[in-house]
Amino acid sequence: MLTLPLLSFILAVSPVFGQQVVLDQIHNATDLTGTWTTGSGAVITGPGFANPAGFNFTYPRTTGRSFSFLDTPDGGFWEQADYRMTGNARDPHCITGVLTFQHGSFQYLSNGSLLLTPIPEDGRQLVQDPCAAVSSQITQFNTTILFKQWRIFPLASGGVHLNLYEFDGTPVAPMNLAFKPPNMLPTATLTPTATQSVQAKRELSARSGAAPTVFMAGGAVTALAGLGVLFVLL
Repeated sequence: MLTLPLLSFILAVSPVFGQQVVLDQIHNATDLTGTWTTGSGAVITGPGFANPAGFNFTYPRTTGRSFSFLDTPDGGFWEQADYRMTGNARDPHCITGVLTFQHGSFQYLSNGSLLLTPIPEDGRQLVQDPCAAVSSQITQFNTTILFKQWRIFPLASGGVHLNLYEFDGTPVAPMNLAFKPPNMLPTATLTPTATQSVQAKRELSARSGAAPTVFMAGGAVTALAGLGVLFVLL
């Protein structure tokens, strides 16, 4: 899904065909290819996080986010893994947990931005709210992501940081390079006929002994009215 401000921004610039990008002084530590992760690195893209075909996730130890990029002569590919929690001021027991998976293709835009286009059929989002009528629900999910800027800096420790900036310029938490080449699921469409929605009861604090997953026909596609929700992880 594209919001109007984002769509206007994209139309104002053009893709850099052939995926050629100049590694200048703000990008010269390494190229973009690799798996990048925030914080302790508990959240990593790849088969250890999401199984789109099976409509399920594996819970990381802590919240965080990860992006993988693969730049090839045939184009750029990306994958997203997000795990965030949101508190409830009225009831501290009602903590909402959200896990998000997407993947697809990306383009370098002529103004230095990155445009990430998802494969709509494969996106998944799991929302857990112990205070809701349905405490755990997973649905198809897709939203286009635009990073206005991206920068890679060397660290004194010897590593590198990837700094991403949202479409409005808001910085995302810096990411460390975890794997190179990247740890990713296959870049092709994984579930071309995915239509299921999964609902199951599960306590947010439980990491084992969860209730059996219940599959229900007639899934819904979830879209967000904006991108901000995707960029709140630390």
